[in-house]
Amino acid sequence: MRHVPLSLAARQERPGPPRMSRLRRGPARRLVGGATLLVVAASLPALAAAEGGWDSSLSGVRSGYTSRLWTDRNLDANATTSAARGCRRSDGATFRLSVELRKRKAWSPDVSYGRKDIGACTWTTASANWGRPGAGDYFLQYWHYDFGTVSASYVNARY
Repeated sequence: MRHVPLSLAARQERPGPPRMSRLRRGPARRLVGGATLLVVAASLPALAAAEGGWDSSLSGVRSGYTSRLWTDRNLDANATTSAARGCRRSDGATFRLSVELRKRKAWSPDVSYGRKDIGACTWTTASANWGRPGAGDYFLQYWHYDFGTVSASYVNARY
C-alpha cells in the first residue's frame, strides 16, 4: 500500500490543538526564555549575599565573653565580618573593645584569626573583617579591660 499525503484541507480539519507556525513559535520561545533569564538574574543578588549571619546585643559582659557558635560551610566568596554599635561600659569609663574570630576545634585548641579593634562602636558602627577563613565552626570573643562590664545595643556576624 502506498502512502498518500493528506491534502491541505484535510490537514486543517484534523482534531487537536492548533499548531503554531515556526515564525510564531520562535518569538514565544524567546519571550519565555527571556522571562526565565530575568527570574534567574533577579535571584542572583540573593545568592551573592552572605551565606549566613546573626544579629544580637551585648548586656553586661565581661572580657573574654564568647558569642554563639555558627557553621560556615564556605559556599560563597564573602568575607567573615562582625559589627557593633551603641557600646558603653557599666561605669561610664572610656574603654577599648576588640573582637576576635576563633575557629572551634574538637580535639585541639581553638584557632584564632586575630583580634580587631572595634572601640569606635561607642559613637558609630565599627566593623571587623577577617577575609575568608574557610569552612568550620566559629565564634566571636569580645575583649576589653579586665574590670567592669560592657554592653552594646547591636552586634552581628556575617559569614
